Amino acid sequence: MFLSAYVRERNAKHYHIIERDCYTSKAKFAAELRSNGYLVIRISNKRDIAAQNHDYISFAEMKNARKFMYRDPSLWRNEISEIEEIEKIPL
Repeated sequence: MFLSAYVRERNAKHYHIIERDCYTSKAKFAAELRSNGYLVIRISNKRDIAAQNHDYISFAEMKNARKFMYRDPSLWRNEISEIEEIEKIPL
């Protein structure tokens, strides 16, 4: 699974983005980063990155917003279709 981590070194003020595709879960990737001395700010998969292009922090946040969109689907038609397209992205 492709994962991207936004991290900071513990004794530095610099932030880094570390990308890997050899981990099977976000938790394992975060544990590895922490053991190497990084402070993990956020870990994203492909769907999260796609949602960030639409001004959401994660795909989960985007899906939670969908609950309110279904109250008036005609108004949110484009956003609902974007969510459905992102759901099709393989992890």
